[in-house]
Amino acid sequence: MNRFIAISVFLLISCLLNAQALKKNMPTHSKIGQTTKKKLSDSTLYKQIQKLITESKYEEAIKICNVLHARNVKDSNVILVRSSLKARLGKDDEAIADIKKFILNKDTAANIISYLPILAEFNKNEKSGELYYKAAIAYSPKLGLPYFFYGGELSDKGEHAKALEYANIGFPLLSKFERQNFISSYAKLFYAANFKNDAYKILDSVIKINTNDVEVNTTYLFFLREDQRYEEAISMADRLFAKDSVEDYLFARFRIYKKMDNSIMMCKDAALLEHYFKGYDGLALQSKCVDKKAEIFPTSTTSYVYLVETPKSVYNFTITNPKVAMDSGISFNWKMGIPVNKEGKVIISKEAVNSAYAQLNNFGAKDVYTTDRTSVWISNAVYNQIKMDGKTFIKSGNDEGKTFLVDKNVENLSVESIIDMDYETNFRVGWVNLIHIKSEDGIEEYWINDDPKNPIIVKMILAPFSITLKEIKTK
Repeated sequence: MNRFIAISVFLLISCLLNAQALKKNMPTHSKIGQTTKKKLSDSTLYKQIQKLITESKYEEAIKICNVLHARNVKDSNVILVRSSLKARLGKDDEAIADIKKFILNKDTAANIISYLPILAEFNKNEKSGELYYKAAIAYSPKLGLPYFFYGGELSDKGEHAKALEYANIGFPLLSKFERQNFISSYAKLFYAANFKNDAYKILDSVIKINTNDVEVNTTYLFFLREDQRYEEAISMADRLFAKDSVEDYLFARFRIYKKMDNSIMMCKDAALLEHYFKGYDGLALQSKCVDKKAEIFPTSTTSYVYLVETPKSVYNFTITNPKVAMDSGISFNWKMGIPVNKEGKVIISKEAVNSAYAQLNNFGAKDVYTTDRTSVWISNAVYNQIKMDGKTFIKSGNDEGKTFLVDKNVENLSVESIIDMDYETNFRVGWVNLIHIKSEDGIEEYWINDDPKNPIIVKMILAPFSITLKEIKTK
């Protein structure tokens, strides 16, 4: 789907419902699909087609479409689906020819042809729909949608002048219903081409007549937000939400506050969205709201539960009674679950916490006092070097050690940064800020809590094992 073309499902349904009768010389019955004792229903076959599409088995899906078409040659839906499948396979000429052959009315056929790139999800493969749009234009030159859709694709490619040329041809040719549905997209094309005053005027013309057009109003808010006209944007969003408490206005205001980097107000709106509307679960977590932050700093009652995975076994590694002071030392008790069944205590000296580049990652069934290695936590020296230089040196085992580089492409909220809290007693999830580093050879990786007072390792991959913090217990 083009970024600037908000495709209306209602338009597509309307297109299908208003499709003209198919050519009259087509047969009305066939025995294909009736060789078995019990014939599958049409709805069952359509479900099979959908399953095959999700599995990218387009040729097999086409075969089922052929069965459905043989049963009822007047079913325009199956023609549409089959053509979209051919489009997915790159059989563009066949897809277009099918529509022209079976859809009698030229306008209806051209409409459907212009929809095929969307139905075939060309955007996922960055495939152009130009061939389809131009074929539709040539087949029905006075139809607006093909021009308009092509303008949307050109805008996505950054060809704004050419995009407006096609959109300006197509928009006046749209039906009244289509113009109402695509007015916001039309304004966005002008906005993208940096004709911002024109974009605002297009929306203003609608708002004067209908102040309740949600899509127009949210597009207006989008323009104000992008232009950093925050005061106007918030005022408008407040007014709209007070008048009509729909989620669109609340979500628009949430995004304005996010753009403003106003985390307090953004998180208030995130909480409202989660509480009153469906589909926003986890929004406050994704937004890294303060009340969703994981309680990762150690206390006397904190336990860290790690999952250890080796080629031979999987077991829990639990840290209890952690005492962490990055200026004086670290200590903790540890226990390995079944099948290892070991436990002990580690005490890390002030010197090691301050300057060690080596780590203790193999535990025996005894207590350990170390003056030259850290464990579970990294040292001040390693943390500071990562923050200052974007790289560090770590000796993670018995080898000579490796240079690690900061992964600058790390996701804002990765899987590793979301941790379960008190899973059995008061389950919730929390987020942590992480630093992700990789060894130059790409073999070893660390995910470290980005806090100089508590640089605990959240995840570590060291051949042949990995260890991941899966839960924090606070009681």
